[in-house]
Amino acid sequence: MGKELDKAARLMQIAIQTNTPVFVFDVETEGLDPVKHHIIQLSALKIDPETFEVLDKINVFINPCRPLSDKVKEITGYTDEFLATCPLEVEAFPEIYNFLGEAPLLIGHNVGFDKSMLDALYTRQGQFLFCEDIDTCRMARELLKKKKDVPSHKLIDVAAYYGADIGLDFHKADDDIIATLRIFQVMYDPDAYLKPKKKLNINSIWYHNGFRGHARIYINTDAGSLFYDNLDKNYGSKDFSLDDIDMEDLEEKAIRKWSASNIDDLFQKVRAWHWKKMQEAIGQQKEFANEKEAIEAAAKENKRHYNTSIQLADGVYIVTLEKFLKSKAGSNSILY
Repeated sequence: MGKELDKAARLMQIAIQTNTPVFVFDVETEGLDPVKHHIIQLSALKIDPETFEVLDKINVFINPCRPLSDKVKEITGYTDEFLATCPLEVEAFPEIYNFLGEAPLLIGHNVGFDKSMLDALYTRQGQFLFCEDIDTCRMARELLKKKKDVPSHKLIDVAAYYGADIGLDFHKADDDIIATLRIFQVMYDPDAYLKPKKKLNINSIWYHNGFRGHARIYINTDAGSLFYDNLDKNYGSKDFSLDDIDMEDLEEKAIRKWSASNIDDLFQKVRAWHWKKMQEAIGQQKEFANEKEAIEAAAKENKRHYNTSIQLADGVYIVTLEKFLKSKAGSNSILY
């Protein structure tokens, strides 16, 4: 685990033991400077630290008493006309303070910025903010740093990776906190909320007799191939991450395709079928017009586990499969 993951585990356990509520929150602001700029929207969810049940929520808009920049309007979608109808900061603060209190445990994405804006709000209103925080952005960096299919650790990209972005409008604080809660759940407790896994279709299955007893069956799918190793009793793939695949569904399809009882029974059936087909192939002949082509074909068959012979008859080179070598490393790519 990383620093932020360890911190999250520690703080959540303390919250559970002390029966302390946790707040997932986000703010939209008129700028990036906590001193010069003010909060225009604050949304927060009060959650049970053990069950993640949402206990209460607030969504407060605040009139900044000055026009928004065009960039802020574009990002948030809010207008000066709308905010002019909202309460002033001094009017909105009691609702915020009564909800969060002075020592909340806060969860946010890039929470340092949101916390600094909240702290400035408290200070302007004559209150102090004493709080611990958990940053889902840092958690994502620790968990997803090797994931090439995550373009950034922004909330919108992390939520998309985990399938937690459905039905949400980002850069709206009330939707951002839902996304933050969803990704926190899956990063803190992977069984709580999972991205839908891909269901693959099987194109073929073949057997490979490897070194030192490591035989494998390869399953070719519409997304690439994966293998099952008979000694390790594990799956592997160079084409995709198995974490993204519905392996239970894929294994069930493979077992059903071969009328097997389980994965080890499937392995035995594919291996037996493989050697049977190799035995049946013995005696097959192919004709070639020149010696070079015949030699290349014979070498290819030798590499695929067969012994071959080359004969010249009536000006034609004939390559014959004579036998196969069970002990030789390598495999004939017989597909099913």
